[in-house]
Amino acid sequence: KEKKVDGLIVGSHNIARSEYDKVENKVVSIERAINNNIPIIQSDNYSGGKLATEELINNGCKNILCIVGNKILDMPANNRADAYKEIMQRENLDVKIKEIPFNLSINEKKSIVEEILKKSCYDGIFAGDDLMAGLVVAEAANLGIKVPTELKVIGFDGSNIFRIISPHISTIQQPIEKLSKTAVSVILDLIDNKLVEQKY
Repeated sequence: KEKKVDGLIVGSHNIARSEYDKVENKVVSIERAINNNIPIIQSDNYSGGKLATEELINNGCKNILCIVGNKILDMPANNRADAYKEIMQRENLDVKIKEIPFNLSINEKKSIVEEILKKSCYDGIFAGDDLMAGLVVAEAANLGIKVPTELKVIGFDGSNIFRIISPHISTIQQPIEKLSKTAVSVILDLIDNKLVEQKY
């Protein structure tokens, strides 16, 4: 007997957004806008970015870099950089944003981070996610830069695995359990042909 999938919850996107127009199943997206027909479940990325930036400033950082992924992608995570920019401008501090695309290999990302740390005297870095924060901390150690005395780093996501592997790295923790439960609830409503909101 053929088994069919009634619905999809997608959290990463390796295909073009236009490809989702061909998907017949019900779809819910977590943390990325796909199209106007697919509901998106997202955390308050703006408040998280604000919290991260203010935390660095409150701990004495003045020269803060914000590392982002692909700004061209329509992702709620872009709001983190928007918050960083607003807070930095409010405090009359220079806005410095570096884009490091998600699709680069780990080695390519490490090379870029190494170049950043060698050529600039940042005292704070707001990394777009925890993986990037981990790369920054690792490369800083390789270069003899002391974290957090010389360089303060804060990431974003706060997954259980990351907190177990790298408990020493500060991060903004997303409400992952709440996001997951909401996604399941919405996809079940869609399967039952109930009306749902487009953003949660």
